[in-house]
Amino acid sequence: MGQKFSAEQIEQVIEACRKVLAADPKNGTAHHDLAVALMQRQQFDEAVVHLRQAVQNEPKRILSHYLLGVAFAEQGRLDDAISAWKKVVELDKRHATAHYFLGKVYAMRGLLDAALHHLRKAKAIEPANSNFMYTLAEVFVLQGELAKAQNEWHKVVESNPHEVKALVNLCAVSLDLGEYEKALKHGQQILALGRDDARARFNMGLASLRLGQLEQASLHLRRAHELAPTDFDILVSLGEAYDRADNPEQAFVAWRQASEINPANPHTYFNFGQSLARRERFDEALIEWNTALTQDAAYLPALLAKANVLALLGRLAAAGETWHEILQLDPSNHYARLNFVGILLRLERFTEAVELCRLPADPDANAGESRERPLADLALLSGVAQFSLGNEKQAEAMFLEALRKDRHVFSRQAGQLGVVRDKDRVETLCAQAEGPTKEAYELLLVALNDQVQVVAGSHPERESGFWARLLNKLRQ
Repeated sequence: MGQKFSAEQIEQVIEACRKVLAADPKNGTAHHDLAVALMQRQQFDEAVVHLRQAVQNEPKRILSHYLLGVAFAEQGRLDDAISAWKKVVELDKRHATAHYFLGKVYAMRGLLDAALHHLRKAKAIEPANSNFMYTLAEVFVLQGELAKAQNEWHKVVESNPHEVKALVNLCAVSLDLGEYEKALKHGQQILALGRDDARARFNMGLASLRLGQLEQASLHLRRAHELAPTDFDILVSLGEAYDRADNPEQAFVAWRQASEINPANPHTYFNFGQSLARRERFDEALIEWNTALTQDAAYLPALLAKANVLALLGRLAAAGETWHEILQLDPSNHYARLNFVGILLRLERFTEAVELCRLPADPDANAGESRERPLADLALLSGVAQFSLGNEKQAEAMFLEALRKDRHVFSRQAGQLGVVRDKDRVETLCAQAEGPTKEAYELLLVALNDQVQVVAGSHPERESGFWARLLNKLRQ
């Protein structure tokens, strides 16, 4: 079907085939040729009828089976298309295009292993076919195997150094792999070919931003915006480049433009809040994050930022409510759980803190997820809460549990231990204890000696660089 005919030629073929079929209804060639002509006219329903006749009369007619799959696919009948192409590869195991189309359809359906099976067969038959490499790379991306996708696009460029689409994809996948210099290199290759591509400029801007090259990032993102003036993501990233270069006025202009393009997206309001918070304009930041949450009540970056700032400002009850919201949305968010426990301790809501420290068992968690569960931290904080309730035996058991799981937890959670008021009692218990119990109390005392006492409603002085570190965490 690669050859194109004029409308007049197609009509002549159709007329000739109909005459043959009038005399010989079982003529497979006439059915096939008539179907090809009908497909040129986009008349797929009738084409399917004649292709079915062709393969019924001549079951080993491979091209008719193949075109039947194409006609079915054009109709959206993918199951029938798969059956037709399977018949093709049954008759001809080296039919590369049938393998390729099977791979594409399986990929569309999320059957990635089956897709890779057929795409690899297609590529083994025609190793230089760039379409096969492209689609194979796209399936690798869907599987999260970015390095393999990168390798396929590299092969495309090796065979054709002027293949801009492959270079754009290489720029993007290198960025995702954290290979920022490579991303910039591929972007420069695109520019050297005389193609100023918005997506490439966008990825170059992000790579420069990751490398801290703020002037270059702004340059690339401005150009990306010129090439694609209504692209939301470009404007958001341009604002971030300006903000990191300490140019909040231009950042706000870019984010306002982005919010006009997509007013329902919470990310721009979140960025407004981040910028304001970096300049310690916390009340204004909270307004922006609340605006983000009116757009999407489950937007975790805004909830996390809001909870941290409320705690920083000493608005502990409001901070606790926000951490609770986060846990309702994401019960496995250990960062939120630990912070909520800390708030409850400072509010002297010790019984609630004990309950929150009881992490439910997760039988479905894999080994990596299990290692990430902060069992030592929760045991220590539970012990602090029990001690504050006067339950010394339960507290001691929790301190020992924390010691067994990770002795460094006492120094790691030292900031939460200021709620322990009766340090003299801890010293007495330490003097009376032996073995691991004594060690646990000694570690607790070392941590307590570095702390100031806190009372409900107060908050310690901010450490230098705290907000910058928090923002960096939220950006990840």
